[in-house]
Amino acid sequence: MNFSPPGQSFVCAAFCLLMPQPALAGYWPALADLNPGETCEISTTAGPRRLTLIGVQEMTEPDYFIQNNPSHAVVVRADAEIEVDGVRATVTGRPFQLPIVVNGVRVAVQTTRGWSEAEVGSVKNMGKAVRLELLDASLSWGPPDLVFHIDDYRWRSSTYNNTWSALVPFNKLYYHRGEDFGAIPDRLPVVALFAGRIAVSPLADGRPSGSNHVLIVSPDGAAASYGHMNYDRIDPAIVVGAEVKAGQRLGLTGSTWGGKNQQHFDPHVHLGLEDATDGKRDRNNLRPSANLYPMIVDAYFRKYPDPLIAVAGGYRFASAGGVLELDATRSVARPGEEIASCQWLLHDGSRVDGPLATLTYPLPGLYSEELVVRTKSGAESRDFAQVRVYDPLRKTGELGFGWFYHTPVRGIRPGTPVLFWSRLETQNTAPVYIDFGDGTPPQIIREETTHAYSHAGRYTASLRSLGWADEPLTVKMNVVVEAAIP
Repeated sequence: MNFSPPGQSFVCAAFCLLMPQPALAGYWPALADLNPGETCEISTTAGPRRLTLIGVQEMTEPDYFIQNNPSHAVVVRADAEIEVDGVRATVTGRPFQLPIVVNGVRVAVQTTRGWSEAEVGSVKNMGKAVRLELLDASLSWGPPDLVFHIDDYRWRSSTYNNTWSALVPFNKLYYHRGEDFGAIPDRLPVVALFAGRIAVSPLADGRPSGSNHVLIVSPDGAAASYGHMNYDRIDPAIVVGAEVKAGQRLGLTGSTWGGKNQQHFDPHVHLGLEDATDGKRDRNNLRPSANLYPMIVDAYFRKYPDPLIAVAGGYRFASAGGVLELDATRSVARPGEEIASCQWLLHDGSRVDGPLATLTYPLPGLYSEELVVRTKSGAESRDFAQVRVYDPLRKTGELGFGWFYHTPVRGIRPGTPVLFWSRLETQNTAPVYIDFGDGTPPQIIREETTHAYSHAGRYTASLRSLGWADEPLTVKMNVVVEAAIP
């Protein structure tokens, strides 16, 4: 985002491109486009800091699913080596990565030239090697009072999750901007990230339109863009020109795309952050946005009491016989908590203690690798890396895929009926089995079923089936059952 916090200014050395900075209140990171050897200067409350880009390296993983990707590779990570007044550090850009602090400057990699050259999504027209986001380390990343945008939600309560620069692993080369949170439609309230004025609403058209985008513009020009709420579940008060308060209900989680309720496989809430400081309110003309993910993590901890968030890394990709390293270091504890241990429970039955696990996948398939993270206080969180393993000799598209949902996701207690959705596309006549993780026998699930747990606890529910060439398909999800009310 092109917003400068109070007292923050930048000076560019030769050949460095820094995005124009309007004079705005708030805690918005600034953008700097750099080639190796170029320098920018940021003034902070601790004094001026000069940042130099030393170099940047992109890492890829294989892709044999997207038919119009001739390289058969996708960018999944970029390491930028920087120096801030003599202090060197490597800043990693990848899905679900938080910024790091280097000598008084909070730094994140927003994108690189390789990411920007994707056919859809990411950031277009990158003239430099890397785009960094920079902020005085004494300030929070984004305003400290943003409201998490879904009520009654639990982090990773479905397996559909996308974040900035993550590949959306469907049918085209599409790097994501903004945040996607999977949810069964029409169940959970979607609320305003911050106070502002409604600038775009499908209610103005009197009918569903596109993804039913709702755009809220704050007084300082930040624009929060919502997508996929169903038209008939949007609050009638959300009309163009209306003022909304932070946390005000906008509608319910939905499944609209292309003007229809047709997101069968991947219903989710999309939230993006844009820059409308030039006065434009057309969503297609907004300036580049900042990485919203760190702001959403902070907002989640403000709304919910969860002690930590386990982060397994989202979607990963490998070829049969290839080696993949799983990395849990992006897991984050709330202020006052401290991570004590990480453990990987791998699909082959092995267990690896520590944040890193390296494994080989002999056969193609869809695998779900379970991560268990615990704090010193004894709290626990779980997440799952969905790993697609390709056979390069087979045609593209011939690999099962899909997602897993449940609702409700908070307030589940012993005896509560829980609705489960299977969105596992097998491309095979083999049945899909659901295991609720509580010792009850697995059963066949077609699209949905209900189940009640007898006892409080954390349960790993799973879907299992066979794909196009009888390759194994597994998707796992964590279900939290709270203690019964006395």
